[in-house]
Amino acid sequence: MTKLIFFLLLPVFLYAQAPIENSFRFQLHGAVSSPINSSKSVNNNLIGRAIVGGGGGYLFALRIKNEWYAGLNFNILSYTIDEKALKETMYKRYQLLGHYTTVTGTAKRATISNINFEIAYKKRTRIIEIEPFVRMGVAMMDGIEQSKVTIKRKNSNYTEYKDMGPEQLSYAAASLNAGLRFFKKISRKGGIAASVHYAFAPYNITMKENTKDYLGTDYPGHTFKVYQPFQALQYELGIQFRFYKKQSQ
Repeated sequence: MTKLIFFLLLPVFLYAQAPIENSFRFQLHGAVSSPINSSKSVNNNLIGRAIVGGGGGYLFALRIKNEWYAGLNFNILSYTIDEKALKETMYKRYQLLGHYTTVTGTAKRATISNINFEIAYKKRTRIIEIEPFVRMGVAMMDGIEQSKVTIKRKNSNYTEYKDMGPEQLSYAAASLNAGLRFFKKISRKGGIAASVHYAFAPYNITMKENTKDYLGTDYPGHTFKVYQPFQALQYELGIQFRFYKKQSQ
């Protein structure tokens, strides 16, 4: 009789202990970015071509309906600039017949900060959860240093020193992202989240060039526009807090 009562009550007991997910989730993650350099960005590579980026960010999200989630994502990544490629671009721009052209300094790093609105859909499997997502927002690029070029006329002391770099300290562009996130629950408070996504930001940057000769005379500077599209594959790995709670009887 005792065993019969136990088996009759077992479904109720299991149902009462089954954790349910809170509608709110919070994620902390590290991130690595692998830039994709298009032919157009290479041709206009006057601020530098990124090699790799590293950083991190966080995500706040709420369930809005069924398995749909909406939230805010923030990422900040520091990118290493390909100095060799940038020096080659600057040299080709300023080389003159009868002159010695030397690139004496280039940008080494740049920082891109993103704040995006995210929409995700959760698909459950027996082992993990899979979430396709899209993000839209703003990406700020800053930290680009000026490149310096020395141009010396052959058989003469006449030398010009040129500084070229972004006119502003930072530039904003629309941020467009799409990718997949994978989640594995490890405790009642959350689990491990990993994702990969494609990121794109079309920057239009105003470049400024200043010239000074060997006597210290300043020449009128000029500005021009450069279209510098940024695109990359970004990988994120971190902890996502789900705040599971037990379902009451």
